[in-house]
Amino acid sequence: MRITIAFLLMLGNLGAMLFSDINTSPRALGRSGAFVASAEGLEAVHFNPAGITEVSNLEVQTYYKHLYSGLSVGLHNASIAVAKRWKNNVLAVNFQDFGASLKGEYEGRYAEDVLTLTYGYSLSKYLRFGTNFSFYHLQEPRFGGASSFGVDLGIITSIYKSWQMGVFVQNLNGPSIQGEYDSYRLPRFIAFGMSLKPMRNAITEIAVRKEENYPARFMIGQELNLFKGMIGLRGGLLSEGELTKFSFGLDFNKAPLRITYGMQYDPDLPLTHIIGISYGR
Repeated sequence: MRITIAFLLMLGNLGAMLFSDINTSPRALGRSGAFVASAEGLEAVHFNPAGITEVSNLEVQTYYKHLYSGLSVGLHNASIAVAKRWKNNVLAVNFQDFGASLKGEYEGRYAEDVLTLTYGYSLSKYLRFGTNFSFYHLQEPRFGGASSFGVDLGIITSIYKSWQMGVFVQNLNGPSIQGEYDSYRLPRFIAFGMSLKPMRNAITEIAVRKEENYPARFMIGQELNLFKGMIGLRGGLLSEGELTKFSFGLDFNKAPLRITYGMQYDPDLPLTHIIGISYGR
């Protein structure tokens, strides 16, 4: 997304970015989205739901993302989620609100809301599965509201010592939303990641994502935890066609609370910031 939502609306080109910011979290943004094989906890929901099996008992999280410093229309993405573990099963509920306040000809509130039910299962310590059932709702000033339903699948497996592999398929069922004149396909893609954890406090992941009608997206991310996990540092690089973005992140972890911050740099747009807080026990 390289121009404002208002401009996209005026061009009648909304389908080019519809629900394109669903895959976000503070930790993942700090690693430029390289969060497929090493995804864990509630932040794994829209990167690889198999990762929610890392929830130890109960986890609650919320975050707020200020995209491109709001682009003068208050462009944001906010989320709240909760997960609970029962033996080898984890169930999570996540709600996201992506929106902006538009002015001018299409004045009104633009919103993309997503309610997701996630189930994760640990078949063994080497193999984990996860699935999402997402209800999408679009609120758009021109034609009102429209809804759709999507299904995602994810797998994470340990392949050799400190190596993990992850595969994630979003919107496997190919959902779409009916607009005023056209039907818009929701983002459908497959992502693959390989991660290496050479020591307890360090993770490196390389991931690739391929969406229909778009160039492949390549991501690399690094994470380092210091002072017995109290401080976390991360960075990443994303490349998609001619687009390159850089990311940075940090967090403060004092059990049971964790505060996480991420920042993304786009050479043609203002900075994107995200901050989240989670509670886990």
